[in-house]
Amino acid sequence: MAVAPTSVTPTATIKLNTVSFTYTITNGPSKPRDYVGIFRIGDDNTKQLDWKYLANNRQSPRPVTGVTSGTVNLTLTNPTLGAYQIRFNTLDISLNIFVTLATSDPIMLGPFPTGVTLIAPPGVTTNPDNTWEMNVPDGTHIKLKPTP
Repeated sequence: MAVAPTSVTPTATIKLNTVSFTYTITNGPSKPRDYVGIFRIGDDNTKQLDWKYLANNRQSPRPVTGVTSGTVNLTLTNPTLGAYQIRFNTLDISLNIFVTLATSDPIMLGPFPTGVTLIAPPGVTTNPDNTWEMNVPDGTHIKLKPTP
């Protein structure tokens, strides 16, 4: 039986036409082919949209030794609206399939539901046209506008 990771920490950054995720794993089982991927909810483990080994790369040839922890950066380019999740997978050699050890909470990409009122957090400007604007740490300026 695989050891469940003690810590799985996802964060996300949104830029024009891309959504980037950082996912940190600690106390993994240390198998050479452990990887983190982003999937549409409901898709099986062969349909990852982006993935990386725990060393944050797609090493070729495959790694021969495993690591127990790592921080992985994943990106969705021009994603479609819908529900996604990030999964930490390991290879079950006896079954020759990847088994999911941990998943993120659902990640919803889509318009805000009608009737939802959002309150801007500190550092975010609320405009008269109901859009929000903010600067993020890398200097990118983001403007969010809810869809009707």
